[in-house]
Amino acid sequence: PTGVKAMRKNSPLGDATGQFFHAVDYMYTSFVRRHPLKPKIMIGTSRVNSFLWRYALASNLWTKRLISQGANLPKANAKITNDLSDLIFAVYGTYFNGVLSFDTRLNDTFWELEVVLRKLGARVPKNYQDDPDWINFLASVD
Repeated sequence: PTGVKAMRKNSPLGDATGQFFHAVDYMYTSFVRRHPLKPKIMIGTSRVNSFLWRYALASNLWTKRLISQGANLPKANAKITNDLSDLIFAVYGTYFNGVLSFDTRLNDTFWELEVVLRKLGARVPKNYQDDPDWINFLASVD
């Protein structure tokens, strides 16, 4: 399956991968053009390491997840503000050592974002949650 059908089934994007990243690039370019400081549009690895591109990627991954889960958008609208804030935290986490949160949706967004960024060759530091001390802490909280 490709496109929205693949997203609804939460299967790999396959042929739609190019379309997906075209949407990310389009959103990124739109963010840059509307930015009050008029930054340069990055290319290559500089692009995948820029905050605005990572936010565009996170937004598209979040949208893909909503579609794959068959979200009822009128009900989802109540949570959109929180989700958009979570996207910012997830993006910030890719520059540092992850996110320290018990929010499942935030963690899922971060993990998906981190995997894609690593596959694209972006700079992503080692995650806190790969640390045995963090894993032991989580186990003690449950």
